[in-house]
Amino acid sequence: MTRPGSSDALAFSVDGDIAFITINRPGQRNALSTDMLHRLHEIVTSIAHTGANALVVQSSTPSIFCAGADVKEYAAHAGDPDWGLLSKAAVEAASAALCACPVPTVAVVDGPCLGAGMSLLVACDIRLATQSSSFGIPSVRLGLFYPFRDARRLSESIGAHWARYLLLTARILDGGDAFRVGLVDELYEDRRGLEDRVTELFGHFRTTSRTATVATKKCIAAAHAYDEEPEELEVLYRTALEGDAYQEHLRRVGLTGASLTRERM
Repeated sequence: MTRPGSSDALAFSVDGDIAFITINRPGQRNALSTDMLHRLHEIVTSIAHTGANALVVQSSTPSIFCAGADVKEYAAHAGDPDWGLLSKAAVEAASAALCACPVPTVAVVDGPCLGAGMSLLVACDIRLATQSSSFGIPSVRLGLFYPFRDARRLSESIGAHWARYLLLTARILDGGDAFRVGLVDELYEDRRGLEDRVTELFGHFRTTSRTATVATKKCIAAAHAYDEEPEELEVLYRTALEGDAYQEHLRRVGLTGASLTRERM
């Protein structure tokens, strides 16, 4: 996996047609400051202009993914609820941007993934982790509660029952339990196996039609928002049918528009 090319706490890089957001704050166990969340939002909302086919969210440091929001920042603003609401909004905006990202997003987790880190995880399309990783949302232990939109996304992802269980008990799940409840999609014994799988996914996304993946994400989002197919998706489907990737597939399997017409006749 790509390592950050700078000392930025949140580094952004593009390797070919794969983009990377790398959390790079190991001294604070990759805790997310409000500035980092704002930067993440800015990066993700501009990803369409990079030409990337996929976006990977990862850590620069083995065995550390994200300890959550920066508790020192919260302590420094104790007694200032207005700042607390702005910080909550920054978490929600960052996770919402990931969820709305036009290209596939992949969370690569090795180590603790807590609080705001869980918000980023659940907002990603594909979630990979090592068995030694851990997952939890300790908000109630802090006398707070999880942001509304992130709680809804968690419930949609793993079901209302498991969402209630995790949020009300603040239990920390190990990798096996997280896989069992559907919080992560694939689980690997160690970081090497995880990185091998990520490399494999790079190959998949580099050879997959960007038009098709972007339209697929739009279709899934629309399925949750509309009872009928939006007109935009029909336009996108026509574009996909006329696109180079689909036409190349037809050529590979020995079919063309003309031959398909003859078969129907």
